[in-house]
Amino acid sequence: MIVGPRFGEWLAARVHLSKLFVLRWPSIHWSIAVGFTVLAVEALYLLAPNVKQRFLATLPGAVLAVACWVGLSYVLGVYFRHFAHFNKTYGTFGAAIALMTWLYWTSFAMCWEQN
Repeated sequence: MIVGPRFGEWLAARVHLSKLFVLRWPSIHWSIAVGFTVLAVEALYLLAPNVKQRFLATLPGAVLAVACWVGLSYVLGVYFRHFAHFNKTYGTFGAAIALMTWLYWTSFAMCWEQN
């Protein structure tokens, strides 16, 4: 998420890659980001509890938790694009409530998938 969409163009120019790489960069970019996020959640599931667990036993929960997290992030983005600009007061309160709801549901998805 840090390097953004322009990094694909820059990398293709530096390493002399084809235009196909530039066209496929967004999918490569998102795949890498989601993959590392799944690995981070999986590390949390493996290392946080004081229980010996297998990697493959907790992997489906990590994938589902990240899928829920991405979906909830998308829904929060829809809210911010369409509903969070009513006025300065209510829009700010609504955004804060939406953020707290997003954090609550994210923590729910992470903890529920672990059990």
